[in-house]
Amino acid sequence: MNSLDFNGERVSSTLVRRSLQQGKLEFVRLILGRDYSIGGRVIRGDGFGRTLGFPTANVALRCSNIAISGIFVVRVALENKLLNGVASLGVRPTVKQTKIPLLEVHIFDFNRKIYGKYIRVLFLKKLRDEKKFNNVDQMVLQMRKDKKTAQDFFLD
Repeated sequence: MNSLDFNGERVSSTLVRRSLQQGKLEFVRLILGRDYSIGGRVIRGDGFGRTLGFPTANVALRCSNIAISGIFVVRVALENKLLNGVASLGVRPTVKQTKIPLLEVHIFDFNRKIYGKYIRVLFLKKLRDEKKFNNVDQMVLQMRKDKKTAQDFFLD
């Protein structure tokens, strides 16, 4: 069987993983023919995001070795609807750092309890890498900027 080439590179899971690590979501979309996504059940978090004005849907991840991390513009598929949002996928270096990556999704203009519901998070654009901030105030300021950038993405 012949291998499939795309732009001179052999298409493989290694190519997809490497492209995800580099934040090349447009390239991954072309290779896969769809947006890269992660699905899972929404689990209860510690509620910290809500206290900061950023309630999140926390997705239980089955694998700790995920090729993608950072802050992203996302769409969330929930009950046959697509909702816009911003997501963090990583180990939370500023507050309550974790060893296993956590997917936290802030869905815009959304205020429903969806614990136990299955959602699929489609990664559209990488905004930045995860960063350890000196304090929570700096982190919240950056979160506001990330949210605005993600909202603007959907206006284009």
